[in-house]
Amino acid sequence: MHLWSRPTELEDLAACAGLLPPVYNNVSDSLVQLWQRLLTSGGILSAVVGSPKPRSLSPVLAFGITYFVNDSLMQQIRRSRQPGLALIILEAYANGESPVLGTDAVARANASTGLNIVFHQALKSNLNPEQRGAVVDLLTRAFFAYKAGYHIKSGVTEAFGEAELPMHYAIGGNAICPQKVDRPVNCVSGLGDPYRIWLDRSAALGDPGSQMCRLFLYTPPKFHFPSAEQKLLTESLPGRTDEEVARVLGISVSAVKKRWQAIYRRVEVINPGILGCKAGIENGGKRGREKKHLVLQHIREHPEELRPYKLRHSRSSM
Repeated sequence: MHLWSRPTELEDLAACAGLLPPVYNNVSDSLVQLWQRLLTSGGILSAVVGSPKPRSLSPVLAFGITYFVNDSLMQQIRRSRQPGLALIILEAYANGESPVLGTDAVARANASTGLNIVFHQALKSNLNPEQRGAVVDLLTRAFFAYKAGYHIKSGVTEAFGEAELPMHYAIGGNAICPQKVDRPVNCVSGLGDPYRIWLDRSAALGDPGSQMCRLFLYTPPKFHFPSAEQKLLTESLPGRTDEEVARVLGISVSAVKKRWQAIYRRVEVINPGILGCKAGIENGGKRGREKKHLVLQHIREHPEELRPYKLRHSRSSM
């Protein structure tokens, strides 16, 4: 089965809400409005999976969404037996709270004690076993790719019905801790028993090589690229030319080349070995195309260099 995954866009959100389990039926409009706000403020990560048709015709087969939340909300979730994690988040906003972190708060937490994540996903209900397997596989890979490089300290997700638990065990193994919560009042027919699934960092790290262990592995960034350089690197990772990157970023090709030169200078000062040269030897005698390849190869192996990171006393740019 041929599928694609990509970051969720604003026009996808209504279709995503339509995939949610019945416990969310009465709040789907409110959720879409909340997602619209959060998708532009940096507090959530989200991906959709679909089939290879023109976007206007291609249905969203599945989606996943992750919220970066404060400690207070995680404590509230631990106390609550209410099913539906997004319902708890909506309730917090209705009470005047702002439990989902914005970009600056994510950057500060990433640079200190770490981030709490709340996440859930949903698939079309009429997929056959082969389709379901392919969709879950791609959604899982997107989940780990989008979280790579973040300093995660705890997480929680949800399942509805025991039939969903094997998927979570396959991903998390011994690192997941299912907790049955209350069934909704006037429970919708067909809704399975709700579970809250906690992700334990120590358990995950105690199972080296597991998928969930990867979620909690973390190394702080070394280069602290400014935002403009991070954007350039992000848009260059798929293999775009400088001209293509310039169009995406809305800047001139000359500005792109200047950013690359700033990146090379930073790398040469902090870790010149990446470019195969010694400290103090500018450019290491390598051409721009070769240096670009080496830098991007390092970034692919160290996604933390592109994640929000803000020290209390941030370093000045070079």
